Amino acid sequence: MLVTVVLGLMVQTRPRKKKRKSRMSGEKWGFVMALFRFYGRILPPAPIVKLTLKNIPRIHWEDKELGLVLDVTMSFVDSEVIISCESNRYSSAEDFSEVYKRVFDMARAAIDCCAYLEGSGLGIVLERVIPPTGVQQNILVQRADLAKLAAGSEATQDKGSRFDELYEVTVSNPSILLALNDLIASIAISHTAGINCGRVVETIREVMTPEGEDRKKGWVYMRQKLNIDTAYLKFITDVSTAPRHGKRVGAISRHDYDETINRAWTVMTRFFEYKKRGDGPLPIDEFPVLSHAHFARRQPAPEDIEE
Repeated sequence: MLVTVVLGLMVQTRPRKKKRKSRMSGEKWGFVMALFRFYGRILPPAPIVKLTLKNIPRIHWEDKELGLVLDVTMSFVDSEVIISCESNRYSSAEDFSEVYKRVFDMARAAIDCCAYLEGSGLGIVLERVIPPTGVQQNILVQRADLAKLAAGSEATQDKGSRFDELYEVTVSNPSILLALNDLIASIAISHTAGINCGRVVETIREVMTPEGEDRKKGWVYMRQKLNIDTAYLKFITDVSTAPRHGKRVGAISRHDYDETINRAWTVMTRFFEYKKRGDGPLPIDEFPVLSHAHFARRQPAPEDIEE
């Protein structure tokens, strides 16, 4: 599943051919394996936190659906992160995205274990990679298409004034502050997308619901003010259901992942426009109804969104 865009990186190489034997599984693999080296930091960085851990178990990981096989070793030295990853896929940007996602998961799991044992709020960032080409690259997780969705009604507006508008709305409402963070985390940590995007639209609905009204009427009010049909929102909340109830693995397909984030980003943009215009309904000529009809997967007409 392609979940990140890493700018400026297209891996092309001719690695040596050899048979690999997994140290963990004991099975022989006849794949061509290529080496990636990742470098990063534990946050907060040294000297605030100086974590050294050199005996982290080697991980053999495979995904039969993707046809991806990885052997990963890592170490932490004074909060510097050093990871070696051998992969049987390495020839495209999509391959790199898959490798990066899995390596980041493993590194984050190690940091989370340390943070749990120490009772500390630790994080991790992977900043650089040396792919099989041997040319070091910086890592940036970004989706340029989402920036276009965030432009709002005035695409030519300078980023400074746009930032000021968004910041005023965000810091003045703790719920929106948290929802915006959920939205950003959905691309930074892809596995959170289903839950996070569901929380984003639920939060916007809660913030927009008139005082004293129930949640069902809140959905109606939100749809009317932002020009969004029921099914468009229900797709997002449906995708969030399984991971929200504990099914965290394999709960979302690549297509649904992309569609969920695109929709949640668009809903957030419309909410910011709604606040910018004094909480009035968005004009239909500028903001046509967001419809589920274009989506290929056919679904029965839903009732109002409700738990």
